[in-house]
Amino acid sequence: MFIRSVEKFHSNAALIGSDASLVSYRQLLKLASNVARKLPTRKLVFLVCSTDIDSIVAYTSLIMTNAVVVLLDVGITDQQLTALASRYEPEYIFLPRARLLSDISKESIADLRAYCLTRTVYENKCDFHDDLFLLLSTSGTTGNPKMVRLSKNNVKSNIEGITKYLQINERERAILTMPISYSYGLSVVHTHLDAGAALVIPDSGVVEKKFWKVLREQEVTSISGVPWIYEAFDKLGFYKQDLPKLTCLTQAGGALDKKINKQMVDHCQVTGKRYFTMYGQTEASPRMSYVPWDRAREKIGSIGKPISGGQFFLETKSGEVLSKPHQIGELVYTG
Repeated sequence: MFIRSVEKFHSNAALIGSDASLVSYRQLLKLASNVARKLPTRKLVFLVCSTDIDSIVAYTSLIMTNAVVVLLDVGITDQQLTALASRYEPEYIFLPRARLLSDISKESIADLRAYCLTRTVYENKCDFHDDLFLLLSTSGTTGNPKMVRLSKNNVKSNIEGITKYLQINERERAILTMPISYSYGLSVVHTHLDAGAALVIPDSGVVEKKFWKVLREQEVTSISGVPWIYEAFDKLGFYKQDLPKLTCLTQAGGALDKKINKQMVDHCQVTGKRYFTMYGQTEASPRMSYVPWDRAREKIGSIGKPISGGQFFLETKSGEVLSKPHQIGELVYTG
């Protein structure tokens, strides 16, 4: 995955903090390597992460050791974390030092500023499937939250499809607005680091003045967000903002209010920005379709067309594929 970009774009800025601190691709590789060499290969590891530089360094180190990674948001409660650890029995856990739990952690083997990698009380003897790479929790909108199993090939294919239609390159600067434990937020990390672009990591939310200060000072070129983020933009008077460097906006994670969608499309067309509505699921690693920016106005409300390598079709309850228009069936995606 993006490890090859770490080597190819070594002098480029990879991560930019809200205080303008820079981590180049070369430095990212060095920091991650320092942790990776202390961890055995092919282990099940919990990563309790925030949207910060250290979490991305930690994630990179786990990729380097071919670990099976379970990404968990730092907001998880101690009780929830203990329950998950009891169920999955990770041999290692990467988490903020302030969150160390004696019921799980046994000894520290690596430090990363406010984070530490510890051995756990478990000895997992599982033989993992060769393709297994990542376990992500779903939102649970159709039932109880569950872990989705993804392979490196799943993720790599999705990265390639997204990079192609968004035309992401090493000159891009994307600001992170979502947790990296969330499939959409992680996808932004994957696609931009794979292309040699920079990730701007604010320590404030989109409703705070500091966020917009960082966005301007770091000359951010793209923003990605779920509906509530665009609803916040609408209330904050986004359309009056002077943001000449911002050239691309993407929206997914649910249906956006059509009125706000229309206003955003119109604003982007007037200011020369590209606006993409997308549709995806964690199970699809995670993006499945997009509305081309130059058809955004005429296709408001549509989930768009499949990304490269993907296909949509409708099925009846009996599994028959529906080929005629204006029929009702279950939407199925392959890719």
